[in-house]
Amino acid sequence: MSVCDKHDKVMERLFNDINVVKVTNAEIKTLVKEIKEFKDTLHNTIYGNGKEGLLSKVAGVVRQINLQWTLLVLIIGAVIGFALRG
Repeated sequence: MSVCDKHDKVMERLFNDINVVKVTNAEIKTLVKEIKEFKDTLHNTIYGNGKEGLLSKVAGVVRQINLQWTLLVLIIGAVIGFALRG
């Protein structure tokens, strides 16, 4: 083997390694872009984007449940009060 053959093999390995790095970098960039889009979608789902988001929907449901329990307790209290009165 001459010096040129060794040089060519080293350069070939370097180019292969660089190519692997370039491909991996491109894959990482694609994944980062997809993750950012997914994060934006989740943010819009949770907080809403000019519409009602999941957070406000859950808060509304909790408000309704609390109101229903309050009304139920008042009705039970009224029935007990009516029974004790009569």
